[in-house]
Amino acid sequence: MKKILFAFIAMLAVSIAAVLFTNYKHDKDSLFYQNVEAIADDESTGQKCWNTITSSEGEQVLYCPECKWVPGRHVWYSGHSNCTPKE
Repeated sequence: MKKILFAFIAMLAVSIAAVLFTNYKHDKDSLFYQNVEAIADDESTGQKCWNTITSSEGEQVLYCPECKWVPGRHVWYSGHSNCTPKE
């Protein structure tokens, strides 16, 4: 009888711990996703611009350091960002 009672109490404790851990983890994930979404909203304004470009006739590319359209095209390894082009 003692073994059954002990097993029941152990299973109950594990179940409670699992529920508490799941709720705690969910709250942290929720905060994490809210932060990611807030950061993404800030970065999504403007148009995609490129940090490294190369010359190319007949093409235009949005160049990040100046945030304006210049003749050329982006390089495959170039980093990119967002900016609002100056008119």
